[in-house]
Amino acid sequence: MADRGITGFELWRAASGTGADLLWRVRKNIVLPVLEAFDDGSCLSAIVAAGDRERRDPVRVIEYTLGREDDDTVYRLAKASPFQQVSGG
Repeated sequence: MADRGITGFELWRAASGTGADLLWRVRKNIVLPVLEAFDDGSCLSAIVAAGDRERRDPVRVIEYTLGREDDDTVYRLAKASPFQQVSGG
């Protein structure tokens, strides 16, 4: 599990290469396009290398709030996806 300040493609790829089951909190300004929406509200997306848009790893994105009154902050988690490859692999 990692916090939002250290998300990046190269780090993600290195960590996922160890076989770890990744779950990282992701900053809201990181673009994670919805490739497929799931019934539970999560979606399939991809973390993309900044210098090479063809290099990407699939992730499942989960957005949530803490359910507090007067706090509508949306948090995002990226989880290593069970899908082997998203186009452009």
